[in-house]
Amino acid sequence: EPLVEDVVWQRPVSFFESRGLYYVPLDGLEQLAQRVRARKRWTFKQRNPLFVQLGPATPAPEVDAPAILRASLEAPGAPDDSWLEDGLQRPHLFDPSGEHLALLVQPNFNGSELGRQQALLDRVRQRVPQALAPGVRARFGGGIAKTSAQQARIEADMGWVTLLGLVCVCAYLLWHFRTLSCLAVLMLPLVCGMSWGMGLASLFFDTLSILTAFVVVMLAGLGIDHGIHLLERYAQQRAHMPCEEAIAHTFGHSGAPVALAAWTTVLGFGALGVSGFRAFHEFGVIAALGMTTITVVNLLWVPALLRIVEGRGWWRAPKARGPGLGVYAHMARRPGWWVAGSLLCLVALGSQSPRVGFEYSWRALGGELEPFVVDDVLRTILGRGQSRVVVFAQDAQARASVQQTLQQAKRAGELPGVHSMVSARTLVPPDQQAKRALLTQLHDDLRHVDLDAGAQWSGVLRALKARVPEPFGFEDLPARLRRDIQGTRPDTHERVLVLWASQDLNDARHAMALARQVDGVTDDRGRAYEVLGLEMIPVDVVRTVQREAPRTLGWVLAALLVCLGVGTRRVGHTLLCIGGACATLVAGAGVLALTGITLNFFNMVLVAVTAGMAVDGAIHLVWIFRAPQVTVEHVASVSRANIAALLTTGVGFGALVCASHPGVRSIGAVALVGLGCSLVLDAVVLPALLLLFRQRLSSSRSV
Repeated sequence: EPLVEDVVWQRPVSFFESRGLYYVPLDGLEQLAQRVRARKRWTFKQRNPLFVQLGPATPAPEVDAPAILRASLEAPGAPDDSWLEDGLQRPHLFDPSGEHLALLVQPNFNGSELGRQQALLDRVRQRVPQALAPGVRARFGGGIAKTSAQQARIEADMGWVTLLGLVCVCAYLLWHFRTLSCLAVLMLPLVCGMSWGMGLASLFFDTLSILTAFVVVMLAGLGIDHGIHLLERYAQQRAHMPCEEAIAHTFGHSGAPVALAAWTTVLGFGALGVSGFRAFHEFGVIAALGMTTITVVNLLWVPALLRIVEGRGWWRAPKARGPGLGVYAHMARRPGWWVAGSLLCLVALGSQSPRVGFEYSWRALGGELEPFVVDDVLRTILGRGQSRVVVFAQDAQARASVQQTLQQAKRAGELPGVHSMVSARTLVPPDQQAKRALLTQLHDDLRHVDLDAGAQWSGVLRALKARVPEPFGFEDLPARLRRDIQGTRPDTHERVLVLWASQDLNDARHAMALARQVDGVTDDRGRAYEVLGLEMIPVDVVRTVQREAPRTLGWVLAALLVCLGVGTRRVGHTLLCIGGACATLVAGAGVLALTGITLNFFNMVLVAVTAGMAVDGAIHLVWIFRAPQVTVEHVASVSRANIAALLTTGVGFGALVCASHPGVRSIGAVALVGLGCSLVLDAVVLPALLLLFRQRLSSSRSV
């Protein structure tokens, strides 16, 4: 296979049995040689026919080779021997039950090349079943299989969840307006705008990520909002005036807030687009392009479509659903009560917001896919996970310093995530000539002494009885041992230290803990090494998210502040909209904490989206209060449009909850929480607060 470097199906047991004693420290070998020599002298005495025992029988000198070897390997300053224990196990990679045999396929390319990864996995899946005996089943694990399984699950979800979202949006709009003409006026600009937006996005990006794969569902929910406001306004005016006048009045009074709300959303996504985190960047750019094209098409097409519908006699006055006029009439009489109740709820939810959790495990976000289950079996076979971290030092001296510090920390129990560490100096032990002299002595003595060496070391001592092993260098090591640390340059292996993790580094908490432990190691030159490896990607993702999320949210709020300030030209209205967005975020965090829904690498982007959704409804509310006279009917009409827009967005995002991928489901869950908080803000809190301000202003003027 051109993509395969090697296939490992057994441990290099023969190498470690023939040369395993070279890895024992010199003082340990000296002690073992002295004990064996003493046992040999005692044995010769017992076998000597001229030897007469006058007193009590002298017991045989105790050797206890396993205890001597174990003590010397665990002594302070001795090299880490966890990998040596692995090499002295039974050769084949069976699990303890004997039901599973592992074959480790080693690729010959960089692990970040996703296209070649999938090609290799496809070829292995095709070839392996052909070589198996009847009744034997193959399962596939490892990083390549996990990536492929998650991608396949997301691709399977993407098509039907997007279709489900569009169907749900159409169904809700039909239920809300009760007429097909309204549905056509809303959906035609939406579909056309999304198509143009995704076409423009294809000029910048070749593929979609996990976040951007479901941007169509999100755009369907957000993009329909502006059309709903225009249609609600038109239906209200059409009841009192002809078509042309109703269109002119609608776009003369509602066109500006619709455009302002749309541009605040575009700017919010644009702030995500300048993020250094690739997932945020791609999501922001694609969403901003989509919202721009949808807004432009809405403002251009909706008047023309309304005129076509009216001209053909298809217009039917919609029977919009929503809160009755009586609710807002009561709110107008006692707005202070509604505001006070809303503030109490906000304070209660805000007190819970610090308890919102974050899910760091990629496995939990990917679900119990087969590759994750196979990894558990591999961990029982190998005694460790397949995750590894490579420490690449400036030179051999820096590598030795790092290795010594980490070994001391591991023996002190301060490195629970490290199973073993391997470097060229541990694989090629020092003092081999002196050790060979001791091994030659042991070889001669063991021919006359029978020892119980235990299960682990019996094969090693048997091999020594047969032959004295020769000293060896790096090139004499088995290819499997050299592969992890050998580079293209002659001195690369002297600078590499490989850490094999005992925990699953797909859980970013374990990876972060290991990174912190390694990052804290320095020598007299400071930090003279780099930490490499695909398993450190979760650490980079978490650190990037932690660094970028506050900055990105700040840019989003700043963009909203500038856009609202220019659009409304009123400081009070601008602060009210921004305050509403902040209150929605605080309340949403409290709801997440109370419901147990956690944030994660996927749904973090919804924080900025939630702020934008809350601002949209606030803009339409504050805009009607710019007029000299505001009736309760106006407040009720705009609030109903806000409710319809948010519910439409909700059913679009709600389709994500039906996905099979847990990470995608979490996007839908967090979106629904944010939409629910925005709904309460735009339908209850802000109307009550604006009515209270208008009531106080009227009272002051009358006085």
